Amino acid sequence: MKRRELLKTAAYTTLSGIAAGQMPFAFADNKASTLSTVWGAPVAPAVLLGVAARQGQLYKTHPYKVKVWKTPDQLRAAVANGTMPVTMVPSYVAANFSNRGKDVVLANIMTFGLLQMVAHDNKLDSIEDLVGKSIVMPFKNDMPDLVLQILCKNAGVDFAALKVQYVTTPPEAMALFLKQRVELAFLPEPMTTGAIFKGKMTGQKVVRALDFQKEWGRVMKTKPRIPQAGMQIDRNFYQANKPVINQLLDDISAAAVWIDNNPQSAAEIGTNYLPLPKPILAAALPNAYLTGTRTADIADEILFFFEQMYQLNPKIVGGKMPSKALFNL
Repeated sequence: MKRRELLKTAAYTTLSGIAAGQMPFAFADNKASTLSTVWGAPVAPAVLLGVAARQGQLYKTHPYKVKVWKTPDQLRAAVANGTMPVTMVPSYVAANFSNRGKDVVLANIMTFGLLQMVAHDNKLDSIEDLVGKSIVMPFKNDMPDLVLQILCKNAGVDFAALKVQYVTTPPEAMALFLKQRVELAFLPEPMTTGAIFKGKMTGQKVVRALDFQKEWGRVMKTKPRIPQAGMQIDRNFYQANKPVINQLLDDISAAAVWIDNNPQSAAEIGTNYLPLPKPILAAALPNAYLTGTRTADIADEILFFFEQMYQLNPKIVGGKMPSKALFNL
């Protein structure tokens, strides 16, 4: 893969990098009355929307566009002014919007985790193996960092015993790792897959050393998954478009099953929405834990995730714990 193609994946990192306390306090009323555009985040789960738009039942009777927001600033501004009533967001961002006055619902979860640790040699058995290791990661005090801190806290690992180096973006983290200036890199998919491909090109062995979704399950004594992102819907917009939105959610769920069975074809579709070469996207999809699970069905699990984040930094979820009303359409 060429360097410029790898750099394109910087856009994919915003899902993990919306910092605490950056959500707006005032919002405009949504003025849209019909569904014309569904917005995806610039990460692998956006492929769910591409597949749903091409194969779902809704598209046959109610064609709509799929677009991908590029930056957190674009997302915040559009949700605030009501021009993005149906959009994929990090799960905690929906809680943040809700707690700051926006009447939104987190309708589903579209990925159960994108976080992986890569190494140059052997895989790690557990988070305890990170002690004394040099690790590079993006987004201090945000999703990757918070998940790592939560796991260290609950596993009895002194976070200070990890030699963590923070950088601004995942491409920076990957570059330092491939220059072998650190032993490990904590990256979101598809940057993990990008690091593996780039390593092969430069004669380096790069492996997925630790799956943080599985480690979350082990340490937290829960299911091996993290409800990381899903579809946020303006509640007033939903009330005006119930049948359409309900079918969209069903189509997303069906798309997750289809992608699981057809990663190559899904990657071909995904390249229309995400700036990644097909081989990398095809290899990343099976490691992106794609799903279309309704949040109302796993409300306690999501609130548990929010609670852990709240304990580290209340600003991440808007200063207080959300209620199950966030998941009720």
